Order: sequence, then structure tokens, then C-alpha cells
Amino acid sequence: MVYSETGGYKLNKLFVVLMRFRMFVLLTVLLATLFTGITLFRAHASMCTQWYHCSITQRYGQNQEHGVDLWTHGLPITALRSGTITFRHEECWSGECVMDITWKLDYPSQAGGSRYMYVQIRTSSVYVGKHVVAGTLLGYSGSFIEVGLTPDWAYGVSNWRWGVNILRVFPWL
Repeated sequence: MVYSETGGYKLNKLFVVLMRFRMFVLLTVLLATLFTGITLFRAHASMCTQWYHCSITQRYGQNQEHGVDLWTHGLPITALRSGTITFRHEECWSGECVMDITWKLDYPSQAGGSRYMYVQIRTSSVYVGKHVVAGTLLGYSGSFIEVGLTPDWAYGVSNWRWGVNILRVFPWL
């Protein structure tokens, strides 16, 4: 009984109490997270329920960004304005693929004069020629999306011309 003579028994008992307390705290945090929807990671979709209220990760003009990037992680993506789909194309790099969707707006005056709007999303449920109204499901995001306004019928096809700053038209993004 070397441990009991040197106080090891008391230290072992203290260690066991501290480990039980640690387990209690971890279980409490886990249960609170599950039942209240609190998340410890910003990439989780519960941070925003509508894609257009998600955090901006890259702004118009930053790193040659033509739109804005939003941290949406799997949310359904809907059209902000009505129009007709003019371009749908899958683009892949480093194993990550996105769908480039562009649509000609019915009312460019509602988009700062821009004739087209685009979005880059993970999957798409629309096709070229389909008319969409505001709120129509376009598809679903991956971990982020890019959305913007462009002067071109197909985003990225015509030498990446700069469009209207989407944050001037939709400041609540």
C-alpha cells in the first residue's frame, strides 16, 4: 500500500471526481446542443435558415470576386428575382463541383439595371429556358454559394465582365 502511505489514494480519488465532473460538463453541453440547436461550428446550416441571411465570406471585388460568397452549408437556394434561365453549367476544380446558373431578369430595374443574375450552387433543379419567379427553388448549396449580378447571359463566359455590386441592390445580404 505505497499509494495510501504517500497520499496517492487521495489523489486517485480526486482524479476520479474530476473525471466524473468533466464527463458531466461534456454531456450537458452535448444535450444542450442537440435540444436547443446551438452549434459550436459556424459552418453548420442552423446558423441561418434562409440562404440570403447567411454570413458573407467574401465580398464583391475582394480577390477579384464578381459577386458575394455566402456560407450556406446545404440550404435550399431560391431565386431573388424572376427571370428565364439562360445558362446552366457544371464546373469542377480540385474534386469540388458547382453548378453555374444564370437567368435573364424580367425587370432589370429591380436589380440596379443588371440584365442577368447568377448563382454557383452544388446541385440544380432548373434547366435552360425555364422561367422562375422570386422564391423558386434553384437547387441546393454545398458549404457556400456565390451570387451576383452580371451583364452577360452566362456568368464567366464573356471575359468575366464586371456587373453591378449586388450589395448595392440587396444590402441585406
